[in-house]
Amino acid sequence: MTVTGSSTPPSTRPRPPRETSLYQVRGCRSSSCCVSSINVNTCLVPSCVNPFVTCRRCAPLSLHFPYSLGLEYRLRTCGELCSGIFTSAYPTASGSVGEILKTRQFSSIDSHDTDRKRILLGHVIATKSSSRLVTDEAMDYPKDWQTRYQLTPSTGHNEIGDTVCIHSLCVHPDFQRKGFGHILLKSYIQRIKDSATAKRLSLICRHHFVAYYEKAGFTNIGPSKCRYGGGDWVDMVLEFESEWEDDE
Repeated sequence: MTVTGSSTPPSTRPRPPRETSLYQVRGCRSSSCCVSSINVNTCLVPSCVNPFVTCRRCAPLSLHFPYSLGLEYRLRTCGELCSGIFTSAYPTASGSVGEILKTRQFSSIDSHDTDRKRILLGHVIATKSSSRLVTDEAMDYPKDWQTRYQLTPSTGHNEIGDTVCIHSLCVHPDFQRKGFGHILLKSYIQRIKDSATAKRLSLICRHHFVAYYEKAGFTNIGPSKCRYGGGDWVDMVLEFESEWEDDE
């Protein structure tokens, strides 16, 4: 692998803690923690790709490259910025969880209980950017990322960026309208804020999702210049920097 600007991945910025939080939502015991590359085959994707659909989506992953490659890039390059909500069950489980278990292979909870599977119910996928707002470049990714590491590439994740760009907030359709999306978003905001990972969170969304993100603390900046996926997006930003300054 060829590395540009450094011989090893940088550690110049604080990393979000890989902590786990437990939740009980309408009878389903779940936990939230970071999503890594081992979860790439169980992540939620648009319904045109597989049975999972997107809820409260900020923007679909780029339409001009295979979905799995873009997702793998983000999980491998900056998985610490990606968060998921999980539950666990045995193959004999009934109901929605049991049906999900039949759709694909899930990893085991641990080596001592290989039958009990760890099931991803929803996730937040994100990268860093040097721009305050989400751009087309931030939505893309370097095509040579697997062989050439770059600290600050012209597209994709910028390690020293001050903005965390949320690319998608997804929940499995069988678990939508149960509060999982709200839990994911609020816990993610708190984790990024507490870890001082960035000065702000930024995303683009469709007009009918503006109120949803405003309730979570985001500010409507107005029409986005981003033409990604056909355009017609709204820029939403949640600033942390002023709160840090007040504490000094």
